[in-house]
Formats: sequence, C-alpha cells, structure tokens
Amino acid sequence: MNFCERYHDCVFCKAIRYLLTPRKYELLVDSYCEGPLHPKCRRLKWRRERNEEPPDDLCPNGYRLGSHIKIMD
Repeated sequence: MNFCERYHDCVFCKAIRYLLTPRKYELLVDSYCEGPLHPKCRRLKWRRERNEEPPDDLCPNGYRLGSHIKIMD
C-alpha cells in the first residue's frame, strides 16, 4: 500500500478511525490517503497554503467533522 506521506502523522485519520465503522474508515483511506482523491485532500491543501497544521476536525473533503460547514474549498 502506498499511503499519503502524512498518513501516520494525520491527527484526523488517527481520531476518525475509532468513530467510523471499519468499512467506512477503509473507504476513507482508500479514497483520500492512497486513492484517486488524494490530490484533492483539503488537509494537505491547508498545510501547503498556510504552512500550518489544519484543524483537527477538518475532513479531507473540506468540511468540518460532523457538520455541513465547509471550511476549505
């Protein structure tokens, strides 16, 4: 498996692992951490553009965890 270079340090991935079912977590990782959506990960974009760690609750799709609020385009 070829994971994102930030996978092992990603606060979001570490926290969400226990909030999602194993299948949903696997889909998230397959899509964003090693799959076709990796280039669109908003957590990586935040880090590149702001040169700082993204908020812990910023999902890879740009939404705040558990809400319908998009904080990153």
